[in-house]
Amino acid sequence: MENASKALLIAASVLIAIALIAVGIRILSSTKGTTEQVDKVATELEISMFNSQFERYEGKQASSQVQELLRFAKRTNAKGGHTISFRVRHGGGIVENSTPENVLTNNNFNNIGLTEVTIIGYDDNGYINSIELYNEDFDND
Repeated sequence: MENASKALLIAASVLIAIALIAVGIRILSSTKGTTEQVDKVATELEISMFNSQFERYEGKQASSQVQELLRFAKRTNAKGGHTISFRVRHGGGIVENSTPENVLTNNNFNNIGLTEVTIIGYDDNGYINSIELYNEDFDND
């Protein structure tokens, strides 16, 4: 009789262990979709925050704002991960594709009017990677 009660206790323990494992698997499988959704939302938020730092410069900007944008892009490029390039349109339709450093070095920002800043490109993940600057007064000397 003693062996029979031990056998029943062992059987009950095995059944409880199986039930706990089943519940654990059920919980893990139900949270998998939630975890993926959280990761997706976090990635979208990261992209949105990155892009918003550049989107605030869109439109007509004073030369000081354009220089600030270029310096910010230069720092962003130096960090790695995402690279911002610029297309500069001068008066007469001259187009120059360049890095922020080259734009800062090769253009005279003194005594120019407003510059039109336009986001023109995104990478495959949705991060801004190309911005156009247009100003007839840019001096590419």
